[in-house]
Parts: sequence; structure tokens; C-alpha cells
Amino acid sequence: MKTPLLFAALCAATFALAQAEPGAFAPIDETSAEVDMEEDATSKVQEFLDAKGWTEGDNAKADGSTFIVSVGYGTIAAPPSSPSYNASRPRAFAKAMLDAKSQMARYLEQTLSVAVEMSYAEQGASGDPTPQEQMAAALNAMPDDSLIGKGKRYLHAKMDNLLSKEGVDTSAQREKAQADYAAAAAKAKQLAATETFKRAIGATATTYVSGLQAFYTVEAQGKGENGEIGVVCVWSPALAETAAALTNGQVPTALRKGKKPIREQLPTDTKVLISTFGVQQKIDENGQLVLVSYAQNAARTANKRAERAAYSKAQLDASAQIRSFAGEAVTTNQAMSEAEQSLDYNIEGQLPDYRDESAYNEYQQSVAKALPINGIKVVKRWSAKHPVSGQTVYGVVCAWSPAGAALARQVKSTVEAAAKAGAEGKRSIGTPAAAGQGGGASSAAKVNKEAENRTLLNSGDEGDEDAF
Repeated sequence: MKTPLLFAALCAATFALAQAEPGAFAPIDETSAEVDMEEDATSKVQEFLDAKGWTEGDNAKADGSTFIVSVGYGTIAAPPSSPSYNASRPRAFAKAMLDAKSQMARYLEQTLSVAVEMSYAEQGASGDPTPQEQMAAALNAMPDDSLIGKGKRYLHAKMDNLLSKEGVDTSAQREKAQADYAAAAAKAKQLAATETFKRAIGATATTYVSGLQAFYTVEAQGKGENGEIGVVCVWSPALAETAAALTNGQVPTALRKGKKPIREQLPTDTKVLISTFGVQQKIDENGQLVLVSYAQNAARTANKRAERAAYSKAQLDASAQIRSFAGEAVTTNQAMSEAEQSLDYNIEGQLPDYRDESAYNEYQQSVAKALPINGIKVVKRWSAKHPVSGQTVYGVVCAWSPAGAALARQVKSTVEAAAKAGAEGKRSIGTPAAAGQGGGASSAAKVNKEAENRTLLNSGDEGDEDAF
């Protein structure tokens, strides 16, 4: 009875080893964000850039001022059928923004290294190949002497013994493997030439990035594949000035031509809101520059408390995006190795053997340390069904401006002074004359069984706008 269990354990172990505006851009219009069901995010982003006449990197406005464009992409890891799909979408945008920041960092400065080598060797027709050439020719058939390779062979031997006890003959497979090895060894004797090519490319970039706004986002979700979010980011001197105001507290004195109030500039179409992410800079009715941050999240369960938590998570994300706008340390590394080998033989009709041993890896990171920020406010909450998953999306739009931050700091000092006295139980007024105290016996509350089945939709008293 122990044999099947041991066999299962060996299978599991074998599997484990094998796995071993720039300045102040115009407000976004109804086409500035969308879910695309046909095209992929890359083609849609390129369409947008072509329509604008922009390219990645430096661009010039009509007045001659310069702005920088960077592009990023992020994969929606969860499938549309997953309960976590709507939670995975904001993460995909975060990936896309990190990718765009990395592209910006590489544009500013990157350190590149390249190494290329190639070798070619011929073997005389009358002589035997060298041991190194024989080893190269028989590489696929020779046993793996690494720890993992030995472990695999050990497990295979154990499994062969178990199968043999169960009446399964594995000798045919062993004989075939031995025959393949013998054929490879014989083939190595006919080796005529060996060509080897290797190339290694490395790129690193480490810099600070601030004032990068998500000017355009697109969401693409095809059938039977991972969704993706693409973002076109823009940097300009005016955006950098606003980012600096987050840290130095200065309020720009130069005003722009006023536009509509910020709330009236926000998209009203939920289909647009669903695919709008990140920070954008706008101009309010007073001509002041305002950062608007779009974020969204999903509820874990279908109840009101989970819904409130979804709004709270979205608000936290929107605030974090404003923090990131102020400045981050960005690091990105890329490494690509290309290696191939071609073995040619003195065998008529025999094509050369080819091996590709290329590899690629990439690492991206952005870090923004703790920074006090005053005056981040919520200007809109919204919810809508996602067109693909059918799940409800809960969104929040936050805003921040240098003028608003200055006001918040002023209010903070006023509130704290009064609140501190109240919190510490201090009083600054005299004791009034004793007053009569009235009251009566309170009656016990009656339990109303019908209350459990009642519903309530009611508003409290509205505050007086003239009183503040």
C-alpha cells in the first residue's frame, strides 16, 4: 500500500526539480481613455501619438517650448472571470507607470555595455574531432552532471524500480536513450566545423523623476488573453514646477487663463472614467494649476462595508499618485545575452545542428519616501460596471493645488491650537453660576421586531453655507 504513495511523492519531487500640456494641457476629452476590445494597447497608443504628431522622447510645442513623452505598459494578470480582475487593473496601471518612469530615466541617462564574440573552427576530414568538439556535438544527449541532473536521474532510477515491481517494463526506453547517445557520439566523429556566437548587452539607469503626468491611458482586453493597460506620460517644465511646489510649499504667482471649475472638467461618461488612471494637471476657473488624480478599486464582497473599503483604497491610491508625482528615485536594469552554436558535419544531406541559448531579464523600481502633503481633497466618487468583467468599479478623483495646500496648512495651525486645548482639558473661561439640573427617569427602550425588516434612505440636516 505504500508503493503508490511513494510513487506520487517521487512524481511531485521530479516536478519540483523541473520547475526548479506640457505646461498646462487641455482637459481630457471623452476619447482620452477607453477600453479597446479589438486592438492591443501598443497599436492604440501608437495611433494616439501619430494623431498628436508626438514621438517618444523630446517634442516641441507651437511656442517652441519642449516637453518629453514616455510610454509604458502593464499586464492585467487576473483573467476577466477572476473575482480579483478589477483589483488587478489598477496594479496593471501601476506597472505601466513604472515602465514609463523607467523609459524616462533611460532617456535622461543610461549606462550601456556591449560585448560580442564569435569563433569558427574546422576539423580535418581525416582526423578525429577534439574532445571539446565531441562534447559540443553530443551536448544534447550527454547526461546532466549538475545537482539537479543527478537528482533527476536518481528519481528516474527509483521510479523505474517501482514501475518494474508493478510490471511495467522500462528497458525499451533505456535502450532507446543508449542508442540515441551512441548515435550522437558517432555523429560527433563526423564533425566538420563549429561556429559559435555570443553577445551580451547591459543597460542601467538610476535617476530622480518628478512631474510625470499620465496624459492618456488605454485599456485593452482581448478574448482568451491577458488584458493590458498602456499609458502615455508627459513631462514639462511647468509640470516640474508644480511637482516642486509639493515639496517647497511655494504658490506660483503667474496665473493662466481660467477655465471651468475642476469638477466640471471631469469626464461624465463612466466608460471613460473606468479607464482613466493617474495624475493630470488642469487649470481651474481662477487660472491656477491643479493636479487631478484618478484611481479606482474593487470590493472584496457584496456588502456596503466592502464598498466603503473599495472607495478608501481608491482614495489612498489617488493620494499616493500625487506623492509619486512630487518625485521618485527610479532604477532600471536590463540584461540581454545572445548565444548560438552551429555544428556542421561531413555527412551528406545532414543539416547543421543549431542551439539557441539566449536570455533576457529586466528590473524596474521606483521609491518615494514619506513626505507630508497638505490639501489633498476628494472632488468626485463614482461607480460603474466594467464592460468586460461585469464587476463593479469604485472610483475616486482627488485634487491638489499649491494654493489649496497653503490654505490647508493655515487651517491646520488654527485647528490644532484650539483642538490641543480641548484634548488636554484646558479651559480659558471662568466658572458660571450653578444652574438647576432637571431630568427624569428614563424608560427602557422597546424592542421592535419589525425593525429588522425595514429599510432606510434618508438625509440628515444640511449645514448652513453662510456659517463658515
